[in-house]
Amino acid sequence: MRHYLLQRAGLGVLVLWAAFTLSFVLLQVLPGDAVLIKFQNPDLGLSPQQIAEMRQAYGADSPLWQQYLHTLVAMLHGDFGYSVQAGVPVSELLTSNLPGTLRLALCGFLLATLLAFVLATLSRLPALRGLRNLLQSLPALFISVPTFWLGIALIQLFSFQLRWIPVINPSPWQGLILPIITVAVPISAPLAQILLRSIDEVST
Repeated sequence: MRHYLLQRAGLGVLVLWAAFTLSFVLLQVLPGDAVLIKFQNPDLGLSPQQIAEMRQAYGADSPLWQQYLHTLVAMLHGDFGYSVQAGVPVSELLTSNLPGTLRLALCGFLLATLLAFVLATLSRLPALRGLRNLLQSLPALFISVPTFWLGIALIQLFSFQLRWIPVINPSPWQGLILPIITVAVPISAPLAQILLRSIDEVST
């Protein structure tokens, strides 16, 4: 058990490092310079010397390997850097958005659990025996649907076609409805499959 936990922990650390490295490489490969985009605006009236000083202050003029090591070490110490666009530390952005993220995750999980229970229950009702195969195939369908496509489809249906949920200036809870559904659908699929498998085992 201890070996298994250590193996899983090591795999988790490896995945985090790979995700960090991939994100860093992609940001460097993409065209554009965040510091230049922010401070090269003629309305700011900054001279090339001042812009160069700003790039130096943000460490943007350092070699890539130095930027990578500095960012990695800082992240390990809980320092996620400074957002050039927002003008505040990244940790403040994460903290300010954490309550909304937790609310979305909790509501999405609750809806996913409810949806999985409903699917598993309906598939076993004698009155719906003719629809059993269809209901049992829905979890596999939910898994295969890309999340981004589902989100776009929900916006198209509920915001543009039915006009039930406004796209511009929705209330806090209106703005959560479609994201909650988008999060819940793929999560409900494995939960429904587990419930269906458990029901089959109990029935036999």
